[in-house]
Amino acid sequence: TPLTFSGWSALHIVQTVTSDDDRDGAPALVEFGLGMSNENPNGGDGQAGLPAIGRAPDGRATLSFLVPENAAAAQNHGFADVIYNVQAATAVGVWTTIATKSFGASWSGAGAAAVGAASGGFVPVTITDTAAPGAPQRFLRLQTVWVP
Repeated sequence: TPLTFSGWSALHIVQTVTSDDDRDGAPALVEFGLGMSNENPNGGDGQAGLPAIGRAPDGRATLSFLVPENAAAAQNHGFADVIYNVQAATAVGVWTTIATKSFGASWSGAGAAAVGAASGGFVPVTITDTAAPGAPQRFLRLQTVWVP
């Protein structure tokens, strides 16, 4: 995989960061940032490769996902032109970033980040929400931002 979105999109003939050529519901920038294929909507390249919601042992919501391994990046994962933001909301549409990672920086923010050992070219990441267990319903999402 080319190490920039521009290189990847040229190789795969992707028009924009929001293109969804394989019609799996994941925009091109998300597929690039998570090391998925924009040509295969199945398995880990489709819905199964997208972030998964879960619960920490204390009941807090978590968001888990795989990021491609990259020895040049901080914490050995991510791409030079992608910023990863995990965001939380009590109402869809009003999002607050609780954790963020750029190429040269480790995960930071109020949300706790657990970064696992690389396996198969991917690094597992789990972000734990800041809201206490029993708080009003929360939504979590991964936002990818292209910084060419």
